[in-house]
Amino acid sequence: MVIPRTFGESFIVYQNPDKILFKRFYKLVCIERTFMPFISIVLNSTYIVLFWECIGIPAGLGALNVYKDDFRRIIIPKISEELISKFTKNHSCFFERKINDIYTECGFDKTQPIRSQEPNPLPDRKALDDIVFDAIGLTQSERKEVYWAVCELVQRRLQKAKSV
Repeated sequence: MVIPRTFGESFIVYQNPDKILFKRFYKLVCIERTFMPFISIVLNSTYIVLFWECIGIPAGLGALNVYKDDFRRIIIPKISEELISKFTKNHSCFFERKINDIYTECGFDKTQPIRSQEPNPLPDRKALDDIVFDAIGLTQSERKEVYWAVCELVQRRLQKAKSV
């Protein structure tokens, strides 16, 4: 897998089965290939976007930098193989489709105040997030809070960059 070192409005971890070399990406190698779907689900979840927004370092033009040491701080929840299998069977297109900006992924209109809207994530995004949210035991109101918080943090970071 390859993980961008810098994020803007979109967040994605790419599967890289052909082991293509990339510049300005971190390479993550799963020694046990059976862990690949599990790691992909967690690292592409909105839960991890919240993590990046909380510990990443804002850079020029509103970019968010993440560093190698930040990966050691990620808390990976335990997810059953049954849930991973169910997701990859029903939503395999998630890993093949274009990942939109975080607002679209979470179902918000970025031109409106985030808190005045109800989160309405894309169906496959919701299915992926629900796996992770279930694993960490979030209630429905806490799940909404994750969506609101992530989009507000991204929005503030980008607005601050424009104001400078």
